Amino acid sequence: MNTVGTPATSSPIKVRQTKAGIASLVIALLSIIGSCFFFQYPVKYPPPANAIQFESYMKMLGGMLVALIVFSLMGAGLGIFGITKKNSSKALAIIGLVLNLLCAFGWALFSAYGLGAMLRR
Repeated sequence: MNTVGTPATSSPIKVRQTKAGIASLVIALLSIIGSCFFFQYPVKYPPPANAIQFESYMKMLGGMLVALIVFSLMGAGLGIFGITKKNSSKALAIIGLVLNLLCAFGWALFSAYGLGAMLRR
């Protein structure tokens, strides 16, 4: 029996994940998969010997690299947006943000190292 003033049931409030946090995590996983494809592509398809084909080959790889960095930064933005939402769980948003920032900064460092090696020649 309930006494006056006590709640009849004590059900915990369900806290849901933000959609932005879920999207951030999915983008982070897709960035990691894209990174695997980026490293696998030159192994499966070696650079051509022809100078014109080599130039287009390098442009394609550079475009893939820029797309991966932009994609990771988009995911990081979604992660930040998911963290700032009130009354929602932020676990997936934090995980997505960390993974996206690691991918984006890793690719930026990889690009800077490649440019530095190219300029030293």
